Formats: sequence, structure tokens, C-alpha cells
Amino acid sequence: MVVSLFSRFRQVSRVTRPFDERETLPEEAFDGGLVVVALAGEGMVTRALSADCDVVVGRSAEADVRVEHESLSRKHARLSLKGAVLSIRDLESVNGTKVRGVRIDAGIDVPLRVGELVELGGVALVVRPRKKTVVAGPAPEVVLVDPSMLALYEAVDRVAKSAVAVLIIGETGAGKESVAEAVHARSRRSSGPLVKVNCAALTESLLESELFGHARGAFTNAMKDKQGLFEAASQGTLFLDEVGEMPMATQVKLLRVLEEKVVRPVGATASIPIDVRIVAATNRDLETEVAAGRLRADLFYRLNGVSLRVPPLRERLGDIEPLAAHFLQRACRDMGRIDAPRFDVGAVAALRTHPWPGNVRELRNAVERAVALQPSAIIGAADLGLRGQDLSPLPQDERGRIEKALADVGGNQSIAAERLGVSRSTLIRRIKELGISRPRKR
Repeated sequence: MVVSLFSRFRQVSRVTRPFDERETLPEEAFDGGLVVVALAGEGMVTRALSADCDVVVGRSAEADVRVEHESLSRKHARLSLKGAVLSIRDLESVNGTKVRGVRIDAGIDVPLRVGELVELGGVALVVRPRKKTVVAGPAPEVVLVDPSMLALYEAVDRVAKSAVAVLIIGETGAGKESVAEAVHARSRRSSGPLVKVNCAALTESLLESELFGHARGAFTNAMKDKQGLFEAASQGTLFLDEVGEMPMATQVKLLRVLEEKVVRPVGATASIPIDVRIVAATNRDLETEVAAGRLRADLFYRLNGVSLRVPPLRERLGDIEPLAAHFLQRACRDMGRIDAPRFDVGAVAALRTHPWPGNVRELRNAVERAVALQPSAIIGAADLGLRGQDLSPLPQDERGRIEKALADVGGNQSIAAERLGVSRSTLIRRIKELGISRPRKR
């Protein structure tokens, strides 16, 4: 739980003084802007923080940073960035706001430093810098180590050069969007746009308006013509994510567009020719969806020119550690951290043995959470926040590591367990099993 991590960041200093305008952010903090990171349980919410603005954090739908957590008030606290001055104000919340471990008075702006932990009830909040980055080359950033992923991207190279429609299949968070980006980047259409739409995120009417566009007056509030995504993706690629979630009525219209290669905006009388390659993705078994009558068979055959399966992370163990190292370096770069931490032996064991039901997305979130909340040079298993993780296995050279950890802390089993990244009960059990003599406490 995030709450258990708070104690690592509490400082002795008290926050009793009011806002001091002389406290300003370093100039480098504005290189790529600031981002607000809120962590509750296993979830994480982020939002950019621009200059001269206020951001409200809370449970309410009206909050700028909305976090569903029972310890938050509807409008819990307000972050302010005025010029180069960052501050936070408690908005008379029930469970209070703590800065540097001390609850602040409501209604008073308290100065805040970049990277400093704020406690909003049971939610951890950090404001961190987002550095400007330059990505070289047209291809997206991909970590490829495991043989299954190397084989997949060899297929991507072959498929990308053709004009055939591509259907990408894989679990949520496995990296389907990255494969779609690679298909576009390695195709003859790479100089054109790559336009993305999540078919599950929009209602039927909004999805049709987004895909096909609409004419002025087509419906209430249609005050002007709107270009659809098919037209916007001209001479490029249109990525239909979660295509299995598309409503049946929209499927009919999409099929007509693919067959006739023209699109008619909602409410328009004339059609517009299109030149677009379709790449679709789904986490569903589309053949089952066709059999159940939830997906048109003719649309399925149109989309399934070539299918590419992205294996879940648990099937590509060789990618886990390289991906974790990649996400760690990227998170440090985004936060402006020069002293990049490293994973200790317990964290590595946790990374290797966790089942990763959320796949690459879960791994990325776990690493980013650890970097955001762990200011020290070592990231342990507990910092990753992985639930249901069996941390009992230790590496083969565990005897030497346990003996050294105990010697370094004068036999304190709790601290030694934390350094090894295992629970205290696991450490005690292994000490007994290995017959290790515990040195006396200093």
C-alpha cells in the first residue's frame, strides 16, 4: 500500500509557516514542464501542471486530478503554480493534507518543492519535472530481447512493407499500440500521419463523428464542419484500438468505408475519397465475437488481412528485466533525477516471479511508482507495490547475501529483510533452514 511508504519520506521539519513567495523552483524545472503524479493503492493518475494555474485534487468529477479513493474528500487540496512558485492548500478536507510529514492548516498556501511527497489521506502525491526529450529516427522506442518478441518484430518488418490490413491480438497492456506504431513507422506510409482512436472509449454517436466527421448542423451543437479521423489519416495509417468493442451500427458504416474507399461525414450529402491503411487491435477472440453475433463476419475478414499476436509478458521472461531497466531510466529522465537508483536482489526476484496480469503497462507503472516514491539509490521489492507477490524464493547465493545483510545492520532482522527485499518472516525462515548464525545486535 502507498500508505506504508509514507514513513520513508517523512522529515523532522515542521510546516507551520505560511506561504513564502521567495521560495521558487529552479529554472531547470521548467525545461519540459511539470507533472502531477497521484498514487493510490495500485493506481496512478498523472496530469500536466502548466504555469500560472491551479489544480484541484479530489474524488469529485469536477476535480482536475480525480482519484477514486475513500480517504480523499471531493475537493481535497489545490496545487498552485504562480510564476516559479509552487504551493499547496488544503481545502478543508476530512483527512487532511501533510507536507514533510506534518498536517498543514486548511486555507493556507504552503510552499512545495519539486519531488517532495504530499500525503492526502491515503493518497501519495508528487510534483515532478518532465524533461524535454528528442526521439531519434521514425521508429518508436522498443525493447526487444526475448525470442518471441524478436520473431514478432521480424514479422512486423515483412508485413509493414505491404498494403494489407493488420489485426493485432493481445492482452490489455501487452504492447499492441507499440506494434501498431512499428507497422506504421516501417511502412511506405511512414511520412504520413498515424491517427489513433480507442473504439471502446466513445459512445456510438461520438465514435461515428470522430471516424467519419460531421457537417455543420448535423446535430445539436454541430456549429461547424468537423474533419473525421479517416480524412485526417489520409496517406497514412488509422489505428483502431479495441475494435472488438465497436457498436454494430458503426461496424456497418465502417465496412462500407473500407469497401468503397470513400467516407461521408455525418449529415453531409457528398462523399470524400480516402487513402488510408487500417491497423486494428483487440484483446478479444474475434472469431468468438463473430459466432456470438457481436461482430460482423465480413468486417472481421476485412480487418484480418494479417494477424500479429503480441505475447503476454509472462510468456516473454527475457524482456522483463530489460524493460524494467528501460522504464527506470526513462522515469529518472522525466523526473530530472541524475542519481538513477538500481533494483536490489529482492526487487529483481519480484520482477522475475510476478505473473504480470497487467503486462507491460503494469510493469511500467510499478517502476514509475518506485522511482517517484523512493528517493534512495536502492529500489526494493516493497517499492514496486506488487500485490500477491510470493517473495519467499531468494537467489542461489542467498547464504552469503543474508550473512552480509545481517552483519551490515548488526543482526537487525527487520532492516536486513528490507534490504534483501523479502518479508521478515521469510528471512527468519531461511535463516533457520540454512543454519545461519545471527550476529548479536550492536
